[in-house]
Amino acid sequence: MRIPLAALKWMIPVVCVAGAGAALAYVPKRQIAVTLKALPKAESYGLEARLPVTLLLTNGLSGEIGFERFAAKPNSWNGETYGCSVVEIYRDGRPTNLYLARPRLTVPLTVSGPALKYVKPGESLEIELDVRKWRIRDGWRRGTYRAVFRVDRIIADEYVRLSVLSEPVTFEVR
Repeated sequence: MRIPLAALKWMIPVVCVAGAGAALAYVPKRQIAVTLKALPKAESYGLEARLPVTLLLTNGLSGEIGFERFAAKPNSWNGETYGCSVVEIYRDGRPTNLYLARPRLTVPLTVSGPALKYVKPGESLEIELDVRKWRIRDGWRRGTYRAVFRVDRIIADEYVRLSVLSEPVTFEVR
């Protein structure tokens, strides 16, 4: 059976529209079950105080994951910032991202390299940060801040490396 050329011209757009409609109707579920939650130690901080935030990396996969790190708590050479980032930070609801620079990591010569911390399925890993170590435009001053964090260097398996973002977290500097 031969299809006339005139009929083919009308069939192609119909097939494309039908395919696009099916693709738009599909809403994917969460694919990677590794999550990051940022938890400020307090809702409000003093102007000169540290700004402690705990990042909670949770493994929802069926196998363990690995995370490369130098430290899990703030130290003098910023070892806890390895693999952790402040992606964006806003003050008082203004739409301008204030992020300028991450803390400089100065690994002592006595430290050979980062360690690999394994997180079993269903368990979490806590990483404590002092957000004041990140440089922001106009410096840290009074106001309400909204920040998003990221953890990189997560090893899911020998082929997959993950980078996970947190939901925005709000805290106040008074």
